[in-house]
Amino acid sequence: MTARTATLTWAALVTLTLATWLLARGVEGGWVIGALITLAGIKIYLILAVFMGVRRAPGGWHAAALIWVVLLMAVIGTLAWRSLA
Repeated sequence: MTARTATLTWAALVTLTLATWLLARGVEGGWVIGALITLAGIKIYLILAVFMGVRRAPGGWHAAALIWVVLLMAVIGTLAWRSLA
């Protein structure tokens, strides 16, 4: 990982965190939960792929990590959506 990649990823994570904070602050509705979970999933993927090196891992580790993030966000989203009903 280069310093440029780390810096750009860090900047993306900060931007996503600020977007999450602004979105969750004072906005209500079911769509907000979906947006927040999506932003969290993107942040998890960036950390796994760039900082933990899964993007360059051998075999199917990159695909497995991506599938894990998607499934995790689907489960969390389903649980959150059911709690609203």
